[in-house]
Amino acid sequence: MDQVYFIDDEFAITASSDPWALGTQVDDPAVVAALAAGEPYAHTRFDQRRAEQFYEVYVPVFTGADYAGALVISMSTEPTRAMVRTASGLAVVAATIGFATFSYVILSHFQHNRELVALAYQDSLSGLPNKAYLMEVLDEALGRGLDRPQAIMMIHCRNIGAINSAYGFDIGDRALLELSRRLQAFVSEQRRLFHFAT
Repeated sequence: MDQVYFIDDEFAITASSDPWALGTQVDDPAVVAALAAGEPYAHTRFDQRRAEQFYEVYVPVFTGADYAGALVISMSTEPTRAMVRTASGLAVVAATIGFATFSYVILSHFQHNRELVALAYQDSLSGLPNKAYLMEVLDEALGRGLDRPQAIMMIHCRNIGAINSAYGFDIGDRALLELSRRLQAFVSEQRRLFHFAT
């Protein structure tokens, strides 16, 4: 509580914890109407002198059946507003962290799924579509019916095992990569290249 003051039955401040308020007349029509009716009242008021918003509660005081005035308790809203600003800032930070975490999880799952698809349908050495992908493409093509003649050409590299034995797997892998690079020159919309390793 920042201020306490008493308003007499003529709506003048006759006692106050703030000396500046003594003698001031309360002229807010809503406050005057509530107190004249003997009703408690609460509102926020901007104090020009302090450049600050206050929450005020007016409680009528009676001596017997006669209205004697009102006790007013006034409190600055700045601590509450500061708490709201802090809570809002924390909420924005939490929402940003939550969104970043959610985005990271989604992107990680997307990347992981892409890697799984690549593992399932792509040869790890040559980067070409693999046997599993070829089988899917063939099933799809045969399932929808062929409107024109189709052909499959297979190139069998029998001597890769001998190259691997004589020169090592590194040289054998390089030979397969070079072969796939050269064969990719023939790839077009009508021609597709797969690595059909067994």
